[in-house]
Amino acid sequence: KLYDSSSASYVNASKIVELPIKPGMKQGTKFTFAGMGNEEPGYEAPDMVFVLKEKPNDSFKRSGDDLETYVDISLKEALNGGTVAVKTLTGESLRIPFAPLSETNASTTIREKGMPNSKTGQYG
Repeated sequence: KLYDSSSASYVNASKIVELPIKPGMKQGTKFTFAGMGNEEPGYEAPDMVFVLKEKPNDSFKRSGDDLETYVDISLKEALNGGTVAVKTLTGESLRIPFAPLSETNASTTIREKGMPNSKTGQYG
């Protein structure tokens, strides 16, 4: 809102702002536009602030720059080892071999297939 001093009233105004969102930015990242908030007579216009909210993904959970997913395997595969297919966020299909499992919550890390770091460009 802008304050029109000649009529002593508020007028609605709109302005398009562009948020410089980069791949891999984290939830809570703030974008501040100085002096673009609602005007009040006798005060300097405040800043307008946007806070980034992450949209959940059905397949992956974000942990920093890493992505976590769970894959079900059969008892036979757990006892003998095998290969699982995992799709990445980009749609790439990775075939991940695994040895016979000795525990039920075994995990494997696939380097550089997570989220890009918005500051360094490297993948988690």
